[in-house]
Amino acid sequence: MSQTAYLVTLFGFFSFFAAWEAGDPRLPFAGAAERRLHLLRNAGLFAVLMFVTNAYFALDGPLLDFPPFAYSHGLLSGLSLGVPLQAVLGVVLLDLYEYGWHRLSHRLPWLWRLHRVHHSEAHLDVSTSMRFHPVETLLSLGFRLCVLGLLGLPLWVEGLRAVLDAPFALSQHANVRFPAWLERWGRWIVITPGLHRIHHSIDRRDYDLNFGSLFSCWDRMFGTWRPAANVEQVGLAGFEDSRWQTLPGMLTAPLR
Repeated sequence: MSQTAYLVTLFGFFSFFAAWEAGDPRLPFAGAAERRLHLLRNAGLFAVLMFVTNAYFALDGPLLDFPPFAYSHGLLSGLSLGVPLQAVLGVVLLDLYEYGWHRLSHRLPWLWRLHRVHHSEAHLDVSTSMRFHPVETLLSLGFRLCVLGLLGLPLWVEGLRAVLDAPFALSQHANVRFPAWLERWGRWIVITPGLHRIHHSIDRRDYDLNFGSLFSCWDRMFGTWRPAANVEQVGLAGFEDSRWQTLPGMLTAPLR
């Protein structure tokens, strides 16, 4: 059920932003054919990612009944937390985990090799939000399940977080212009497209900032927050060649 809700939300908002990009793009592609190829390549990587994650749950699903995954053995399991409190606590704490994991992905060389597949995108659009190496996603998911188990929160909390996060992830990468007032006020609560675009700057002084996924408070608390600025050039130095934008190139980039 959680996966169904996630996919419906994901593809619903994806279709909305893709249509917006087609009609009024922030930075147009050279032509319609180039845009289609770009979308197809990122969609192909996402298809591989979905296949791998579904296989992971099929093979390792029974492990979720045992510590440290089983939420009945976690730190909060002895408390009488109702569903609303579980939902709020779970979303906030998992978003903190996402911040920590993302920051770690920029610090550890072997994790950065995987994560740079996402940063090597030279033209941000809504499909960039799906551009992650499958191995990186599996690692992040595995540790996230451990965090759920250690906290004593049920698996549906992760499903809720994913559903809530999907529209924000898509909007953060969408190739459209949002109203200035939305950026100005929204950034005090959530990671806005302007804040996240800084994170995709080709300048390392910028892309090592604004690590938040949903809430912007973590970047302000831990000193990695920078207000939105006008960043035009995105991507990753050394990956400008078109071969790194193909499906085989994205899958093999960590080996470079």
